[in-house]
Amino acid sequence: MVKSCFNVLYIDDDEFMLKAASRLLKRLKPNWSITLIQDPTTWREFVASLDSPPDLVMSDLIMPQLKGDMLLEQVSEYYPSSIRALITGDTTVDIDSLTNSWTHFILPKPFSEQDFQQILNCTERLGNSPFTAECRQKLSAIEPLPLLPKVIRQLRASIEDEQCGCVDCVDIIAQEPSLAAQIIKVANSAYLGFDTKTSSLNNAVSRLGLNIILALATAMVSHRAFKRVSEEQHSEIVNKHQLLAETSVSAAKVLEWTPDMQDRVYLVCLLSSIGVLTLLELGYSDIDSKPDCLNLQTGLRDSDVLSAYLLILWGYDLDLAEANLCLGTAATDDDPANWTISNVAVFAQDLLENKAKGTLDQWRDLLPESQASLAYAILNPVN
Repeated sequence: MVKSCFNVLYIDDDEFMLKAASRLLKRLKPNWSITLIQDPTTWREFVASLDSPPDLVMSDLIMPQLKGDMLLEQVSEYYPSSIRALITGDTTVDIDSLTNSWTHFILPKPFSEQDFQQILNCTERLGNSPFTAECRQKLSAIEPLPLLPKVIRQLRASIEDEQCGCVDCVDIIAQEPSLAAQIIKVANSAYLGFDTKTSSLNNAVSRLGLNIILALATAMVSHRAFKRVSEEQHSEIVNKHQLLAETSVSAAKVLEWTPDMQDRVYLVCLLSSIGVLTLLELGYSDIDSKPDCLNLQTGLRDSDVLSAYLLILWGYDLDLAEANLCLGTAATDDDPANWTISNVAVFAQDLLENKAKGTLDQWRDLLPESQASLAYAILNPVN
């Protein structure tokens, strides 16, 4: 059953900001319930009067009675499943420096309608995501959760702003030389079917499309969100998943999937790196042999669950998150014509592993004829 009504707590000692937030929420989500609190020390009394725990708690940072980050720490203790957003009007402090284990979002004050809408959308998507109650409890106990780096927030805002265009995105990407170089490299990939080479960032962005550009940026720049993962480890994992994404797209082309579905399989495979990086950040290094080291949800790999959860928090749509969630659960089907994204990704992974081990011929000999033909077509693309 789809959940349509959510409880929101908005806490600010500024009465004007409380009223402005209330008007905005009622316009954007008229079915939602909002509780306005001017005295932060009374927040627990207000919550006690609600029919259910808050789904979203938004708090100003600078308040004389109780600072917002300390308030959200209390919320994380009493209601760990609540989404928590910190709002600050202190322009002297870099937003990323306020990162802590009990805050999911940090917004500048005054925030834009777009900022507010994103947090509401994330709250709604998480509320309707297919995580079990036990899984939600386990996810809410994980500390620290990585925050989306600033450059990705800027890029996403530019993509979603109807007043901005491709040129604005290129300007943001150009500030990150390693990201720009990687985008040009991918735009020249034979796996993706590009016949002519380009050295232009503008052309590369136009070729790949903004959704793939955002996914590449998320994967590439996410090393700033993972403090315990070395840049070498990060590059190795992202490159591995990028190769998986490109090989999966090659398979999707052979299977004559639509361009939208080809983009989708690329996004899912590339962004599945986020869950692997998160496990490394949490101290779990033996991921391949122990895919359920946290036992987050029965039947699903922990890395897939973490990818789905973080992608929702980072503003990606629920369909993409659910595709990541199911990446390791492909149903057996010998006929590639019936395959889903999960089937294609598993097949591409098997192909890459056997290629690395030098056992491609032996592997293909064991495949059904339709799959052996698919493997041949991937390895011998026709331009």
